Amino acid sequence: MMNLRNSLGWSKISNLKDPFYVAGKRVFVQGRQDDTPRDKWDGIWDPPIKLVDYVRVGISRSEEKFEWIKNCLRFDVQPEYVEHWFSLITIPTLEIRRRTFIPKEKEGMLTFFYLMNKGDTPLDFKLFVEISVNMRPREQDENPHDYAVTYDSNKGMVTTRSIWKGWTVVLGGDRIPNYCYPGSFRDELLVNDTLLGKRPEKLSFVSGRSCLEYHFQLPPKDEKKLILAVAGNLISEEAAVRTFGDLIKDYASLFEETTRRRSWIITKTINIETPDENLDKALNWAKVDLDLLLHEHPGIGLGFFAGLPWFTMFWGRDSGWILPAVDNYGDFESVYGALSTLAKYQAKASGQFHGHKFHAGEIPNEIRMDGTVTYYSADATPLFVIAAHHHHMWSGDSKFLNLIYPNVVKAVEWGFLADEDKDGLIEHFGDGKSSATWMDSYYRAK
Repeated sequence: MMNLRNSLGWSKISNLKDPFYVAGKRVFVQGRQDDTPRDKWDGIWDPPIKLVDYVRVGISRSEEKFEWIKNCLRFDVQPEYVEHWFSLITIPTLEIRRRTFIPKEKEGMLTFFYLMNKGDTPLDFKLFVEISVNMRPREQDENPHDYAVTYDSNKGMVTTRSIWKGWTVVLGGDRIPNYCYPGSFRDELLVNDTLLGKRPEKLSFVSGRSCLEYHFQLPPKDEKKLILAVAGNLISEEAAVRTFGDLIKDYASLFEETTRRRSWIITKTINIETPDENLDKALNWAKVDLDLLLHEHPGIGLGFFAGLPWFTMFWGRDSGWILPAVDNYGDFESVYGALSTLAKYQAKASGQFHGHKFHAGEIPNEIRMDGTVTYYSADATPLFVIAAHHHHMWSGDSKFLNLIYPNVVKAVEWGFLADEDKDGLIEHFGDGKSSATWMDSYYRAK
């Protein structure tokens, strides 16, 4: 397997306020290179909702004050993960690395904390992991604070569930914490930098902030690791708990699976070799970044988001441009799935969208992750035909062509229906409510 770290990895030690993205096929994370959340888009997302605002860590010793880890010395990026390096004011000999990755197929995030005692004397300290759950639709900004929070002392996990919906988030690690503070705000944990006592194991109608406390003893020059998992589910608490168990139990194989996927994208698909090494790397990173947009919703299908963190829908027109590019570098299976999803939601009959007609055979303008499908796009349907043809020409997959051919015929027939005045041009009408044309075109339908 190709050593991805030697080929594409990069690091920064300054100007660390920029965002980063890590994604699998189910969830994605927007974070900051200095690990300090700055706006409503930072956090863990499970489209169509946000799960978590942040997961942060603090340290204390019995004779020292409490300190949140926020002095980021270095930020590393690899195709399969990101890593932050921290130092502490109160314990300068303790070095902390935080590695974050998203498993390819799981509805959750894994974080590895590497704790290194670089000094000559033993270290005894307490490590606190605070999660801020904020389960909300993408369009909403506020945390509703209507959660039921439960701590399972046998599994060492804290479960936060929406009281009104089936949405659930589970946080825990590969070891049992010494204490749990369910449903606590940061300020409720600290009084004059002194931690309060243990909280009850079950609370209702509370905020989404909870905290796990772990005790560590580190001999000189020794390193220990803490593995943390955040699992989510939009249907049931039981499913989130199962995913959490899988993340903790199978973290090594899940990491290898993600690495194999990135390695395949980089080494087994189309590459170029030019005198400019940076240009060659840029192509590989472009392929990796496109792979970050690949998403699979169990009730909808496979597709490519138009962008993170806002355009987390399957857009018919954006797919028409993305899919030929993915075909060009050789990920035919993903294109197969994305075209199949668009075909699945092809309009079976004519209808109305914001007062405008759309016709049978039309490819959706957007397929949202809550199941909403919108139509009335001037170019999504022709681009679908072009993308299907391009896929067949590049992949040679005649079996797929036979399956999708009826949808292609309907899409072509749509073109004649959309040419209402029979002048050979498709009609469309913009009124500021529809998405008939591109929002960045000269005339934005406004």
